[in-house]
Amino acid sequence: MELTGVFVPLVTPLDESDSVDLDRVDTIVESMLAAGVHGIVACGTTGEGYSLSLDERRAVTSRIHEVVAGSVPVLGAVGGMSTGQALEHAGVASHLQLDGLMLAAPAYSLPTPRELADHVSTVVAAAGLPTVLYDYPQRTGVPFSFDTLDQLASNPLILGIKEASGDLTRPGEITRRYAGAIDVVCGADAAIVEFLDSGTRCWIGGIARPVQRERKGRHGTSRTRRRQAPRASDGDRRRHPQRTPRTTRRSGRLGARADHRLTMNIVVIGGGIIGTSCAAFLAERGATVTVVDADKPRFGTSMGNAGHIVVSHSIPFAAPGMVKSGLRSLLTHDGAFALSNRPGQGTLDWLIGFARRCTEANVATFHPGLEAVLRRSAELLLSDGALDINTRGLWQVFTGAGAGERAEREAGHMQTHGVSVRDIDEAELRAEPGLTDNVNAAIELTDDLGLDPAHLWMRMRQRGEDAGARWMTGVVTDVRSSPTVRTADGDVTLDADAVVLAAGAWSPAVARSLDVDLPIRAAKGYSVTLPRTDTAPTRPILLMDQRTAVNPLSDGLRLSARYEITSPDDRDIAGHRIPALIDRARIAIDLPTAPESVQPWTGVRPASIDGAPYIGRLPQRGAQPVFVATGHGMIGTAMAAGTADLVTRLVYEEQISDAEARLGPQRLFA
Repeated sequence: MELTGVFVPLVTPLDESDSVDLDRVDTIVESMLAAGVHGIVACGTTGEGYSLSLDERRAVTSRIHEVVAGSVPVLGAVGGMSTGQALEHAGVASHLQLDGLMLAAPAYSLPTPRELADHVSTVVAAAGLPTVLYDYPQRTGVPFSFDTLDQLASNPLILGIKEASGDLTRPGEITRRYAGAIDVVCGADAAIVEFLDSGTRCWIGGIARPVQRERKGRHGTSRTRRRQAPRASDGDRRRHPQRTPRTTRRSGRLGARADHRLTMNIVVIGGGIIGTSCAAFLAERGATVTVVDADKPRFGTSMGNAGHIVVSHSIPFAAPGMVKSGLRSLLTHDGAFALSNRPGQGTLDWLIGFARRCTEANVATFHPGLEAVLRRSAELLLSDGALDINTRGLWQVFTGAGAGERAEREAGHMQTHGVSVRDIDEAELRAEPGLTDNVNAAIELTDDLGLDPAHLWMRMRQRGEDAGARWMTGVVTDVRSSPTVRTADGDVTLDADAVVLAAGAWSPAVARSLDVDLPIRAAKGYSVTLPRTDTAPTRPILLMDQRTAVNPLSDGLRLSARYEITSPDDRDIAGHRIPALIDRARIAIDLPTAPESVQPWTGVRPASIDGAPYIGRLPQRGAQPVFVATGHGMIGTAMAAGTADLVTRLVYEEQISDAEARLGPQRLFA
């Protein structure tokens, strides 16, 4: 099989009963063949293969294979969350003797480069078919790094790699490293011109479907759209072409009531949920956006956090009572707040500064701005239309003796700060699945929501790409002049009218090139995702006495806890940490005694010295304005959309409230 021409990933049509419509599969395949496509992909992401059962996948692939009848190559998409699932998908292709596989990394499990190479080798060997790798880290959470490709390049069955990472430095580098071994296939529709210019001869893309007029009517209904909410089709989503970088800068002061139709070059540093959301909002506004990320999304907490959208958490982390509770936690084995054995230089000074700010005055300063951004964030997420959001309200549950009194005090405290609270009576408490008899009281924070944080990150990345934003891999070493990025090919200088620094716990390192000291420490959190059972809770929950967050996701039950001051590069998970987290949650949540499988996670949050994020413009010390959006602590996911909205208004010098302005970094220079 030769990788040339246009391969089209087919949609999977469903009828009104949510069943695969095989007759329409025939129609779609025939229309593609009549249009002259050079190949077809069955049950890929465009075909929503991730939502199909194995029987449905087998039926769809078999019908495509039958109709094509050898006229063009057919690739069977292989995904899943484990090697076992991937082998099942590959088995379908092997049984039908398809022309090859299109193999993605296992979603969510985040294998190491060696583990990913072993996964690929196992699946390819079992199928015995030519294979195109599918690099789509915004969906799977892990890239096909060069360390992985180095281990796979000698495999004669691996023909190429579909590049959909959004990093336009990779096609050229892959060609340079693996010429004659791994061909580059364009998987980024908006960048097809750049791929063709670099010598790519094959394109696998949803926008390549030539019969767009039949997209909505004859192709049936999308399963994901039916189960979630309507979203734009592939063709509509990609209505924004890739923009050509500007070579001259707009004269005058940045923004001077900048017209939203005027394209600006903006570099966003950091590809976590804050940076990715900022990129999406700015690109949708019309800016030419480049996101620079170190290509290690697992290091932050954007993917593996609890997924609570907590409008209620508008009280800054540095508040009265935190010093006492923090000291108590430090003296408790496996307490919620802790210091690691590698806290980093300056941690003692940071802790003293944090303690001094745990005052009512600090709360009064930042509470209004936090509330405004959190509420705006929730509104924006609810209006998105493509996110699966749990709107049942978040419960705070209390266990043991005196639970009722503690719940009443908590409700009063929340209501004092304008939080909407509802008491939960005994009957409703006992009706909620998954709670043990140890739970004696609960209150509902009615404005709070739950979602899968990985899905949110993927959605924001998708929105950014659809609006023309591009991603590149590298480490920013200087922003005083034009941003300098260290890449695999050497240092690259980017043209920028403005820079947005949203690098989480790594933001201080970048800010130092501007002689700015951002008082941020890395606060490590842990999570584990357990297999979901029939008795799992139906809503997001905070276990107040166990200091543990719980969230039912589509693929499991997420438990999250701990606020451990450490260094940004700390990835260690102590052997006892995850079992202790599960045992602690088991007091209030009905969990299996020995879960069949667990997915542990750790990442670092950026913790500011006063418990509020820094969102605003730094004093001008370089060639272009630098805006910061960092220090969100435990509420980065909750604040992401609202932060992106605020950053966009700041960049375009539009009106912001006094409360929002108090979140700015100017407080560091007072």
